[in-house]
Amino acid sequence: MAGRAKKGRGRAADPAAPYGRGYYEQEFGGMHNEFARRLSFWKLSGEIPAGGSILDIGCGPGNWLYPFRASHRVFGLDISGEAVRLAKASGIADAQVYDGKRIPFKGGAFDVVLCHHVLEHVADPKALLCEIRRVLSLAGKLILTVPHKRVHPQDASHINFWDEAGLSALVRSAGFSRVVVKRPYWRFFRGCGRIPFGLALRAGRAYAALSAPQEVEIEARR
Repeated sequence: MAGRAKKGRGRAADPAAPYGRGYYEQEFGGMHNEFARRLSFWKLSGEIPAGGSILDIGCGPGNWLYPFRASHRVFGLDISGEAVRLAKASGIADAQVYDGKRIPFKGGAFDVVLCHHVLEHVADPKALLCEIRRVLSLAGKLILTVPHKRVHPQDASHINFWDEAGLSALVRSAGFSRVVVKRPYWRFFRGCGRIPFGLALRAGRAYAALSAPQEVEIEARR
């Protein structure tokens, strides 16, 4: 049935094993690293109150938190010790290794929770979403992105697949309200080289409007 998550087969014995130094150098190095940081600032700067708190689940080397490290309270969680090391090296002092279960913070602690390309790896995605909702403030926002099931690459570590309807239904089932589907285009920036950021941003919007979605992005309120 359209919109339902599909289960894949096989998981790595150690879920952190694929995410060593080489992975982060390939996925987050060079100009892509800079574009991710600038896009994060452009996308989130109007969402977070001055001095507010941001949690990034699956923070990697800390690119999405980096622009806010001096002006806001930023926290990162990742299953990879190498990711946490890189995040700390980039100035995300409150980054820690996370087992993917109970989020190690009190309820209502965060104004924004980011969860980018994480849920497709998780055995119980609804349980994680419930945990995210628990740690969000009453007016807090979740920004969630997963690969779209129609163009999903074959990856043994990906065990869940969604389209817009399926992910929206899952997020609502975890208790979230005001669930809004977005058209993400951040992956367009991987091929932008040294194109000025403003031009790349406009090109990315056009790319998202004209192409089949590669990802599903949702914004939801507690």
